[in-house]
Amino acid sequence: AHVAGSLLMTLAGMATVGWVGVLFVRAVTRSTRLKQDAVMGIVLTVWFAFGIALLTYIQGRSDASQAGLDHFIFGQAAGIRAADVQLIAAAGAVMLLIVAALWKEIKLVTFDIAFAHSVGLRTRVIDLILSTLIVVVIVLGLRLVGVILMVSLLIAPAVAARQWTQRLSQMVVLSGLFGAFSGAVGAIVSAVDVDIPTGPMIIVVASILAFVSILFAPERGVLWTLLKNRRDRRQYRTGAARPQS
Repeated sequence: AHVAGSLLMTLAGMATVGWVGVLFVRAVTRSTRLKQDAVMGIVLTVWFAFGIALLTYIQGRSDASQAGLDHFIFGQAAGIRAADVQLIAAAGAVMLLIVAALWKEIKLVTFDIAFAHSVGLRTRVIDLILSTLIVVVIVLGLRLVGVILMVSLLIAPAVAARQWTQRLSQMVVLSGLFGAFSGAVGAIVSAVDVDIPTGPMIIVVASILAFVSILFAPERGVLWTLLKNRRDRRQYRTGAARPQS
């Protein structure tokens, strides 16, 4: 119970810091002429530097061996216990319910915030809820793959899913399936060979899915596009070679 409580407090602390960072990025973006990517780069650099300084201080303490912060930096999926799985499952279920309840609002704010504002939606509230959900997802995934690889775990399944459909609802479902597949295959491969770390193997599988999707997905894949362009050029040459009547 003490370990579970310590884990919950650690996750809550990380979520709070991430949430404050998101709020700071949005506040600076709205009040200055700086672009969002520039502000994110500044905030991430400052937050990371402060975290490294704090980590160095903690490691210098006599009880540093009890901190276990390196598990959150590099991930330790093989060390996840049943309590961790239950926590992730419960938080994931709550987030799914929130997304389902605010599905239309989230779509509108994400793709056309000006129109959403014009029809009376509280865009800042919806945007804040969406940002909070992203922060929670990142925090929950830190034990799995670590902070360094978490970006890939967020992006790769979505990139793969985007190549197979043009509907957002289908893309969300496919992203979840691709993420689950990557986690399962990565865990199985790392279990077969103990020398392969679980977290990086999950990212490798997710990256392979994204790469294969980019190459071979129908209508959007690189190979499909090349074949279509080749067919169009052949039809054009055939039409141009026909004698004019």
